[in-house]
Amino acid sequence: MAPNIYEPLDLPHETRILTILPGNDDEEIVCKLSNMKFASCEAYEALSYCWGRSVARELDLDTEVLIRDVSQPIPDLHSEPAILQEFLELHMRPVAVKDLLGTESEYIYIRFGGPLPSGKIVCNDSELTVGGELFRALRYIRDDETPRRIWIDAVCINQDDLQERAELVKIMGQIYQNASMVRVWLGDTTGEEHKLGQTLRGLQEIFTDCGESSDDKETLAQRKKLFQSHPEWKSINWYALADFFDRAWFERIWVVQELANAKNAIIQIGRYLIHWDAMEKVIALLRHYGGNDHIPHTSGFERANEVRRLRETRQSGRLVSEAELPSKLNALREFKSTMPMDKIYGLLGLMDPAISIEVNYAKSAESLFTDLAVRYLQHGCMDMLYYCSELHQPTSLSLPSWVPDWTRQRWTRPFLMRGLPSHATGDTRFQPSVDPDGQTIRLRGRLLDKILLVNDQAEIPVDQFEPYNRTVHGDAQAHRRYTVKVEQRRMRDALEQSVRLAWPNSDRFTWEKYENMWRTFICNRLIDDSIPTEDYGYAWELFMGMLRWQTANKDEAKSGCYYEEVVPVDTTGLREQQKQTKGEAGLLRYGGAHTRWCYNRRFFISSAERYGWAVDGTKAGDIVAVLYGCPYPFLLRESSDGSYKILGDCYIHGLMDGEALEGAFEEKEFMIS
Repeated sequence: MAPNIYEPLDLPHETRILTILPGNDDEEIVCKLSNMKFASCEAYEALSYCWGRSVARELDLDTEVLIRDVSQPIPDLHSEPAILQEFLELHMRPVAVKDLLGTESEYIYIRFGGPLPSGKIVCNDSELTVGGELFRALRYIRDDETPRRIWIDAVCINQDDLQERAELVKIMGQIYQNASMVRVWLGDTTGEEHKLGQTLRGLQEIFTDCGESSDDKETLAQRKKLFQSHPEWKSINWYALADFFDRAWFERIWVVQELANAKNAIIQIGRYLIHWDAMEKVIALLRHYGGNDHIPHTSGFERANEVRRLRETRQSGRLVSEAELPSKLNALREFKSTMPMDKIYGLLGLMDPAISIEVNYAKSAESLFTDLAVRYLQHGCMDMLYYCSELHQPTSLSLPSWVPDWTRQRWTRPFLMRGLPSHATGDTRFQPSVDPDGQTIRLRGRLLDKILLVNDQAEIPVDQFEPYNRTVHGDAQAHRRYTVKVEQRRMRDALEQSVRLAWPNSDRFTWEKYENMWRTFICNRLIDDSIPTEDYGYAWELFMGMLRWQTANKDEAKSGCYYEEVVPVDTTGLREQQKQTKGEAGLLRYGGAHTRWCYNRRFFISSAERYGWAVDGTKAGDIVAVLYGCPYPFLLRESSDGSYKILGDCYIHGLMDGEALEGAFEEKEFMIS
């Protein structure tokens, strides 16, 4: 940015506003930048957009696609094959996607995630170069008759002034909250927007007919059945929704507070406009009816739903409290930021001012994350330790294992967030001490066991698939059927391998181990948090049999051998006794509990032959310990210097309700680095 366009600001009482002067599409973009006091109550909009590319894909731009000569009419698809072949040879030509920029087929380039070139605008009589996405947005949002007053971070903040940037970041929430409209720029068109409009209208018809109110008495399965029985359901274009949620805006951390603080918001794609309130309603109802399951690669949808929930909270007048902050940071891990420290700074506009985090871009992300962890631990909030990520996940930061890396993706959701009832250390309390080097903490606890075997054949994450390609995978519903089948097969293989680890032969089988196994498979809690009664052993076998039936190959289906070999002994008599009380309802409760508690975890057997569930990356030789003040056991890995690394939380059967405090287990100080 040219420094001569910036007048000093009276912070925190004023900001700058960009006035875009009227003009036609092909005319130069001319703007005025001026200071504005918040007390003036002058109306303005605020722009929320992604600085880089507009579509969250990084496909090979050297890929060649067939482009039609637009001067030639398309032949009837029912024409003779020879006519169609002649048309393809004469009037269709292969072109590299990168060469489509600036052509009539540019939408294909954008759909591939191609970045737009920067552009020049005139601001306060000076020429400025702005990023490609912003330049394209300015062309579309400029009015041809009246000036448009709008706040845009890239222009209204002097990006070269770190102190000014830090001060404006503190009041970013206020800037978006005071705007008359927040304009969400998702990018230029990809050629699919008309299909999105048809899909949104179709969904609205379904929701109107099915009812938009939540009924707690209905199960999700019942709501799904109602949704999918509607005649309009088969016409829903799920990949149009996938393309919409694939926009890069949905993965940017700053958009969370920008939208959550907005009084009014509108989504813009090229010249297409969608009111955020309408889209928010669609997101909520898709979740309610389970329709989001049919959107291929739904991470964008899940991020959009997280934004919706936070906006709902903010619009009710609530801010994120100090106690809630760690769980919010964990929930927003999948959102990205160019600078790691923005994973925290980007949420300041949603936080209770009492949290009081200093914005300092001269401070490293490592120092920021460590200081935050120390702050919580020294106030007795041991829960912070459960947000520490699996160490094998890639990261650009160098942090102690007891400091959560908020930039690191995490497949396993902590038991703390899943709500698994546990009191492994009873009512004990302990305040850790931090060594002078700031890299090591000391805690007291008990050493419980050591990992002997881990089911490392389970695929984690269970729901990870190659990117959806409608040419390869067919329509979105066909792709959904395929992914469900694969997930079920992966679950079956993982669980059967777990049983084989526990009972490689009948000599290792006992009825006590049988009960420990089926209880471990649901962390000894049903989906309603209750402890299962003894007759749920039949529900476990039914659950395993159901997985075999759902994923049976031709030979298995022909023989009907779905229930055999779950355990290496005959349990027919037991099943006859238990199935009197546990049928389909027991199966659903058992299966739901397994998914809720054990998703993306690895089964393990300890040296003392206890069963449990670990985070991905756990190895034989890792230890299980409880740390005073922490309700769930931890997996730790010993280093050569005698210190330990935190791998994550775990479930270990029989030691979740205070049994660890008995004298049989060694009490010691743990040095965590």
